[in-house]
Amino acid sequence: MKNDTGISAVLDTRILVSYLLTQGETLSSIVDHWQQGRFVVVASLPVLGELIEVVARPCLRHVMSADPQALFDAIEQGAILVPGELFLSVLTRDPTNDIFIACAVEGEADYLVTSSTELLNLGSYKSVQMIAPAAFLQILDGIE
Repeated sequence: MKNDTGISAVLDTRILVSYLLTQGETLSSIVDHWQQGRFVVVASLPVLGELIEVVARPCLRHVMSADPQALFDAIEQGAILVPGELFLSVLTRDPTNDIFIACAVEGEADYLVTSSTELLNLGSYKSVQMIAPAAFLQILDGIE
């Protein structure tokens, strides 16, 4: 499923946690574009499990500038949720990266938005392009 712009993306845990911690300009703009329907977020049960586990860490709970529950609600209500049944192994040195690639492939996402150097160096896998947040924002800003 796509939206009117035809753009869909997986946002990896690093991106979402960074947003919750800092609400920085780039990530806040990406979330704004999502809320305005300029792209669709694709998620899977393994991706959500990873996000919930990281956000629950006591060292992060006290320093978040955004409400994680609001983000979870937005994902639940507005994201395409794929089952997470595709298993990809050892595409990267960090096996947790594979769940994001698998989610993107299973959900036929156009982009995997990440700050992981390893994923960015991979460049693409099948039809999914690995992209840094700033580059993804430039694409979204070009949609008016």
